[in-house]
Amino acid sequence: MPNGLIRSAKLEDLPAIFAISEAAGAGITSLPQDAATLKEHLEKSLEAFSTPLSKPYNESYLFVLEIDGRVVGTSGILSRTGIESPFLAYRLKSEPLKSDYLKIDREVESLEWVEMRKRPTEIGTLFLESSCRKKHLGKLLSFSRFLFMADYPSRFTSTIIGELRGYSEQGISPFWEAIGRPFFGISYPEADQLRILHPEVISELFPKNPIYLDLLPESARSIVGQPHLETAAAYHILKCQGFKRSHFLDLFDGGPHVQALKKDVAAIRESDVKPITSIKQEVVSQNLSIVSNQSLEFRATLASIETTEEGIILSQTTADQLEVEVGQTIRYYTLYGNH
Repeated sequence: MPNGLIRSAKLEDLPAIFAISEAAGAGITSLPQDAATLKEHLEKSLEAFSTPLSKPYNESYLFVLEIDGRVVGTSGILSRTGIESPFLAYRLKSEPLKSDYLKIDREVESLEWVEMRKRPTEIGTLFLESSCRKKHLGKLLSFSRFLFMADYPSRFTSTIIGELRGYSEQGISPFWEAIGRPFFGISYPEADQLRILHPEVISELFPKNPIYLDLLPESARSIVGQPHLETAAAYHILKCQGFKRSHFLDLFDGGPHVQALKKDVAAIRESDVKPITSIKQEVVSQNLSIVSNQSLEFRATLASIETTEEGIILSQTTADQLEVEVGQTIRYYTLYGNH
């Protein structure tokens, strides 16, 4: 199994994160292909991890996945959305369409412009190099955020949302081509950068009146609410964690939004905390778990662990990765095996 470590991001990770943003391409707003903006994100994350907090304001937490010393993935949490700038999206609405004379009785769907403040905690910034999408590393990258939330619940709202990248291919989004380009006159990748660097333009140019899906070309209509092919796996594991589709859609690519109550997320609800009772050179167990160090100097990894009534037995490798000792507590979430 790859020696994967999740940790809070550092400023020296900037070159690696920038390379990841280039590999990710357009559509992941929190991974802009702009080094200066990424540096600001990193600085904001460092401040969030180091500041004592009793409630969420607008903090951004950025995590990286490191394998053998190389950063291969990122994930993040925004403690509360819609603070610095409003939450913007389309809401998918249905309304009846009926005619006795023509014998028509059906629902028609439309996109309604939405602009809101003080929205819930949002997860995002999730991207993993394609060569590493195996051996539960995607789950480690995604679920470790929930273990952090479980240890610091007051830093996050009671509801968690997620925006998933919508369908696009070779830098072309059929949704953007139908809805955005006629008003902005630029390509989807250009628009993706624009909303990061000059977000005020979004409200200025996007149409505010309802848009009926039946009036869109089939190429756009057919992918409304569909995740990007590289996001499909992330979408699936979030649904398995208890997230459900909401009525919101991304303005730029029509990607789906998901949400869940924090208390209902499986990794938060089912994870447990126990003290480390022993550290062995090697642990052979069927219990493969995500384990974390319960610290703002956050570290998490995949590990085979032994659980007893008294506590947890870790391998020396796992203890070294988490930087923990006998007597300290850890949080663990079992992926498979016996609790």
